[in-house]
Amino acid sequence: MAQRVIIAGGYGVVGAAVARLLRDVSPTLEIVLAGRRPDEGAAIAAALGAQTRLLDVSVPAHLADLGPADLVVAALYDPDDALLTAAGASGAGYVGVTKLCDSLAPLMARVARAAPTRPIAPFGHWVSGVATLAVREAVADFARVDAVHATALFDVADALGPMSAGDAEHLMGRAYLRRGGQWEWLEAPAHVEEVTLFDGSTAHAIPMALLDGPAIVAFTGAAEMRFDIAQAVSRGAAQGGRASHDVHVVLKGVRADGAAVTRRLLLSDPEGIGRMTALGVAAAAVRILGLDGDAPAPGGLYAPDSLMDAARAMRWFREKGLIVETRDAP
Repeated sequence: MAQRVIIAGGYGVVGAAVARLLRDVSPTLEIVLAGRRPDEGAAIAAALGAQTRLLDVSVPAHLADLGPADLVVAALYDPDDALLTAAGASGAGYVGVTKLCDSLAPLMARVARAAPTRPIAPFGHWVSGVATLAVREAVADFARVDAVHATALFDVADALGPMSAGDAEHLMGRAYLRRGGQWEWLEAPAHVEEVTLFDGSTAHAIPMALLDGPAIVAFTGAAEMRFDIAQAVSRGAAQGGRASHDVHVVLKGVRADGAAVTRRLLLSDPEGIGRMTALGVAAAAVRILGLDGDAPAPGGLYAPDSLMDAARAMRWFREKGLIVETRDAP
């Protein structure tokens, strides 16, 4: 029997890209593109052999009639976790993309009431965990990680959907970062820093309260952790093409051979932020459903690096066109 995935916001920039990636993985997967205006998704659905349906997360009747599903993807804002609750009631797994550090409490309370029978993946990480997985792969040969400083580069020419377009203002309030081994809440606008990007250029960056920070510190133990957003011309645009989405990361620590090192990491998606976000969601869906040939992931609450093997996920991202470059300096 074919597995069924409901993508709420399924004909938006991110949702449609997730649907395309999943269809490439599985020609038999039943994909439902759901939203408040399903007619707008008709052409995408026809091209993918998918279905459309009416779904407004603010209408209880729509959620009560969610129907059987193996996975629900929330590619939209759902502040009351209505889709998470509906997914749990229907026995489906769940992937969301909008949670920040200060909005996890309601979700955690719901999960704590009963052990989830299917995976719950609140991937409010930048680009749905792609950056976190890239850091996990990049520090594989480190004996110790002292500091991680990531900067997501926003190019105004990048094509954004309504959800992504609203993210900048949503993210620039309070920041959650780690300094001297301690976590701190700070007013983001008061802590702008000039950062050096992979190509040596500089940009003014403002910190955010993303889930990447706690996730990365959990597997690195870094005493310093900061994740910023900056506005600048992207790699793709600078090379005369369409605007790409770029994430620049600086890693400081000691390699397993005992050498102190500063490693610079560049992630660049030539298709922009929507597609890079979709890569993270699709990779999570593939692992949850077992479309990678392994057994489906068991029930539980997951971060990107606990759900997926970083090296394996990064190989798939590269196959799909993600550019990954690293450079070491003493």
